[in-house]
Amino acid sequence: MKSDITIPHDVIMKFNQFWNEFKDTPLKGRNAILQGVCPQIFGLFTVKLAVALTLIGGVQYVDASRTKVRGESHLLLVGDPGTFSIFIAYL
Repeated sequence: MKSDITIPHDVIMKFNQFWNEFKDTPLKGRNAILQGVCPQIFGLFTVKLAVALTLIGGVQYVDASRTKVRGESHLLLVGDPGTFSIFIAYL
């Protein structure tokens, strides 16, 4: 069974327009999206990427009531803000 969510046509058009603009350079498209993650914080691109991937990640599972649930994702940021080391763990 597919999701019962209906995506408006204008949203689909904006999505397609955005990725058509970056079809030859998809990493620039990714970077444009990441600029919107905590825009008040300058830099820390790797941290923003890790946070974004953690938020959209997770493995789907079905619980006892047969409801589809997004798995838990965990992110551990270790270190001084100037020297972040990033460890991502999915449990």
